[in-house]
Amino acid sequence: MPILRSVVAKQCEEPGCPRQRQHLDRHEGFCEECGQPLAPVLVWSLPRLALALGAPLGLAVLAWALTSYIANRPRPLNDARRQELDAWVRVSDADRVVTQQEKAGLARIIGEQRLNPQEAGAYVKSVRQRLEESRQGVARGFQLAAQQRYEEARREYLRAVENDPENVVAWVNLGLANAALGHENEALDQYSRALRLDSKSWYAHYSLGLLWARRGDTEQALRHLEESFANLPASASRERRSMIRDMREAVFSTSLQRDQRFQAFLTRLGGS
Repeated sequence: MPILRSVVAKQCEEPGCPRQRQHLDRHEGFCEECGQPLAPVLVWSLPRLALALGAPLGLAVLAWALTSYIANRPRPLNDARRQELDAWVRVSDADRVVTQQEKAGLARIIGEQRLNPQEAGAYVKSVRQRLEESRQGVARGFQLAAQQRYEEARREYLRAVENDPENVVAWVNLGLANAALGHENEALDQYSRALRLDSKSWYAHYSLGLLWARRGDTEQALRHLEESFANLPASASRERRSMIRDMREAVFSTSLQRDQRFQAFLTRLGGS
């Protein structure tokens, strides 16, 4: 009985299409993914049903329709669903290219979680923009730090971690800027924050090792310097040479320079 139902959305029914069964705008005609015509999504018109079927049956149908609507209506974004979308963005955005497989993964999340596609899409776009702004902030901070404009660099890194609290490189560079400004306690907290996010970050271990060396804590310095080189990728040969040169030439604490383990460590690095 079409007169008792109305079109509230459109959906693609083509098997294998990433947008299959997603509720789309009712004015759309064809699927943007596969090009097939979209099928209407019909719902019962509750007042019309009640009038047509009579009060008792109408109330029963009303209860059934209301239950069906509640069970199938799009669910709002909560923290857990945002985290799932966040994780998808981080994986798909890692190489700045979103593949068809990754798009299908997003469609699967939206379908399984019964999310509103427009709301989910807008949220994904906002996350991607924040991550990009965080990366740009780190790049601007690098340039300022290279000019020894550490206070300005620190502000850029602060904005970077505000846009992406999981940006390990931003946390380490924020620590480096604070260390250059003499705020070593803040730097220590920020290096530690980076290691909580990525316990194998060679960059965080190396920066923390240098900080402990300046503070005269030989044990901590050696531990983090060794961890840094243990986690340094084989492809980072330029960084490796630079780090070894810095450790040989930098003025560390007297206790570290005199420590035979540190000298043996430098010898092993130089011979490998």
